[in-house]
Amino acid sequence: MITLSNVSKKFGARTVLDDISFTVAPGEVLVLLGTSGSGKTTLLRTINRLLPVDSGRITVKDQDIESMAPELLRRQMGYVLQHHGLFPHYTVAENIGLVPGLLGWDKHRIQQRVHSLLEKIHLSPAEHAALYPAQLSGGQQQRVGLARALAAQPPILLMDEPFGALDPVTRYHVRKELMSLDEIRDKTIVLVTHDVEEAFALGHRICLLHEGRIQQLGRPAELLLRPANDFVQRFFAAQRLSLEWKTIDLKTLWPYLPAAAPDTAAPVMHAQQSSWDALEFLNAHSGTTLNIEEGGARKSVDSAGLINAIKQYKEA
Repeated sequence: MITLSNVSKKFGARTVLDDISFTVAPGEVLVLLGTSGSGKTTLLRTINRLLPVDSGRITVKDQDIESMAPELLRRQMGYVLQHHGLFPHYTVAENIGLVPGLLGWDKHRIQQRVHSLLEKIHLSPAEHAALYPAQLSGGQQQRVGLARALAAQPPILLMDEPFGALDPVTRYHVRKELMSLDEIRDKTIVLVTHDVEEAFALGHRICLLHEGRIQQLGRPAELLLRPANDFVQRFFAAQRLSLEWKTIDLKTLWPYLPAAAPDTAAPVMHAQQSSWDALEFLNAHSGTTLNIEEGGARKSVDSAGLINAIKQYKEA
């Protein structure tokens, strides 16, 4: 869907992107993670030609973006900003309907689409469509910003710290709510964040950047358990333990779980859930066991067995 080949970019004498190459598959969520100044946002903005590259090549659906008119390229891509980017003198409905209007949709179709999206983001069209951004809460503004990005049904979403301006509690709930939308599920998404937990919660793969270079690109568990260098190791050190438990699902641990017969009275947890989910349950119900179900088979585990399975997996 999106391919970057040897992309480099300088601001004056400073190199901000240095020989970046990767491919984002259709339907994938790729997270660009790194410290401030690592090149995350600059990289995102090269994909929709908000910034030109100095060298290298970017293709979308096998077409070089330099051969495409910028406005036509951007209409294939929803763009979500940290501070929502809504036009203050446009109503909620006008903000959401902006791109469909540019694409020539008729008024009835635009209104239907706006109302449908408002309902999906849990904002009543009757109560919110005619409001202005300043009349909304921060969480509501961010919901509307995402709805605007989705309005013309683009196959690609570029998201630049989309939840970064929200307080931690609102951030968690808005993120969980928006990323579970059916509108999101088939999109190819490139998302920028500096929040490690957010990257692990949302990304199919993570591209960790430092000083404009890719330090490692892979699935979250790969970055944690098989760091490519000392920088990657240090970057996750403070949150390593909790991230490992949240990243490793029970299906991955299945070969290392005790082979004892399942307890018929114990509650069941599916293997797609995380080790963290299982540990939280077992800690909250001291002395109990949990049946893990995978493909019709079940294994029974307690806290000690779960911790031992994690240890064996990491040593394997």
